[in-house]
Amino acid sequence: QACDLFERAQAAEKTLASAHWGLAKCAVIDDKPDLARTHLETALKLDPNNPVSWVQLGDFERYSNNLQAAEKAYSAGLKLAPNDIQGLAERANTYIFLGQSGPAEADIKKLRQLAPRHFLVDYLQALQSYRTNKPDEALSAVQKALQRNPDYPPAVYLLGTLQHQRGENEQAAKTLGQYLRMLPGD
Repeated sequence: QACDLFERAQAAEKTLASAHWGLAKCAVIDDKPDLARTHLETALKLDPNNPVSWVQLGDFERYSNNLQAAEKAYSAGLKLAPNDIQGLAERANTYIFLGQSGPAEADIKKLRQLAPRHFLVDYLQALQSYRTNKPDEALSAVQKALQRNPDYPPAVYLLGTLQHQRGENEQAAKTLGQYLRMLPGD
């Protein structure tokens, strides 16, 4: 139904960038990445100064496992809206997976200044600590994230992973069972 509504919105208003964002997501669901890219590029042509379009492109590039392009898209959006929490969080996450600790830490620090109690700040810190081989710091940060949002699947998964690494296998099994109830196909 949502995809039909996005199509109708785009047909009624050709210059509506948000309709193209939705249509891009529909194309991803339908396994049509070229069409998704076309919609995102159209949204950017309609308004190249819309930071949300850049974040949407970054999300698509991450989904496509093109992390360098994702980082560039997020950075372009953040030039337009330097305090965009979603853009900062997604770019920090991308930096973490690229192994770029310095830029990741800088984005996490800025996020902490902008939204000190947001669960993503603690989750990203946990992920960064995990990826840089600091399991105790990772455990502490992921526990804080889960206190703020106990139903965030990536944080639940990370907690289960950390518990397993610590030899807490019964607790890890329970935590990862919780994760699988959230995302049964994973």
